[in-house]
Order: sequence, then structure tokens, then C-alpha cells
Amino acid sequence: EVLAAPKPPRPRMVRTAVVVGTALEHYDFFLYGTAAALVFNTQYFASENPLIASLAAFATFAVGFAARPIGAVLFGQLGDTLGRRQTLILTLVLIGVSTGLIGVLPNYASIGVWAPIALVLLRLLQGISFGGEWAGAVTLATEHAPKGEEGHYGSLPQLGSPIGNLVGSGAFLALGLMPTEVFDSWGWRIPFLAAFPLLLIALWMRVIVEESPKFEQ
Repeated sequence: EVLAAPKPPRPRMVRTAVVVGTALEHYDFFLYGTAAALVFNTQYFASENPLIASLAAFATFAVGFAARPIGAVLFGQLGDTLGRRQTLILTLVLIGVSTGLIGVLPNYASIGVWAPIALVLLRLLQGISFGGEWAGAVTLATEHAPKGEEGHYGSLPQLGSPIGNLVGSGAFLALGLMPTEVFDSWGWRIPFLAAFPLLLIALWMRVIVEESPKFEQ
């Protein structure tokens, strides 16, 4: 049986989809760190000792890093069976939805101990998704690369890290102009809720990118 010739890659769209997708993943993943220092320690962990509350908040931040190897193994396997493109769509949706849900998560004063439990679970999902994103994005980019440009394409996911971090930090910097009571009440939720519309943009870019020609072969 003769295999159909793979469609020629669209280099510009592939490059854009990889950078935008990894930027969103980094935005979502590291947004949590800023919130852990400013919000989560007071709103999700009940303790009369501010130090203990802060340590608990940063411990949940670390959960995301501990979960990354799990995501790497899980989505690495899926990438070899379902395809690079389909797997990267899954990682993008997973982290976008879990980040957005943090923006609507009730605090400890509203639902008690379920608040930190739910926060940890959402952070765990962030970490699993992020673990599968990096290698998948590099693989998709390099397998779409024209001959001789594999290194250039493979380096593009690295751009997502500073872009995502700058956008996330800039969002909280801008929100710092709010009155303290407004920020503590609902203002801090805005960057997390922004994950939903940003997800739609990044998802559209990844949906229209074709599957890796090498995977199709």
C-alpha cells in the first residue's frame, strides 16, 4: 500500500502556534507563583501564623513542578499514539481550563478546607499539562521544520517562557493600582479568568496547524 504524500508544512503558522501555545502555558503555570505570594496565603490557608500560611501556599506552588514528570510520561506516550498535534491540543485545554477555574474558586471563608484541596488539585492539573507541553511543542516544531532548520524551529518553544512570565507579571503589576480591598476581593481573579479567552486564541492556532508530516508517515 502506498502512503499518501504528507501535506507541505506551513512554516509561519507552525512557528506562531508553537510560540503562542507555550507562552500561554507559561503564563498559566507561573501566574500561580505570583498569586501564591500575594493572595493564596491569606485566602486559602487558615492560619494565625502568616509564615505558616505562606509556606503552605508555596508548597502548593511546588506541587506543579512535582507533577511535571508525570505529565511528560503521560503525554509523551500519547504523542506517539494519538499524534503530536492532538496531544498538544489536550495539554493546552487542560492547563487553560484548570487555570481559569482557579479564577472562580471560592476561598477558605466560603467553603472551608475544600478550598485548599481544590486549589491543590487544579495546580496538579497545571503541572501535568505543563510537563507534556514542552517536549511536545519541540517535537511538533522540529518535525515541521524545513530541512536544515530543525534547530531553529526546536528553539522556538523557549520564547514562550519569557513571554508568558512577562505577561503574567505585568498583569499583577497593573492590578496593583487597584485599591487593596478591591484587589483582595475579586481583582486578583482577573488574570486567571483571562486564561479562558487566551485559551480560545491559542487553541484556534493549534487546531488549524496540520499534524506532523513525520508522524503521518
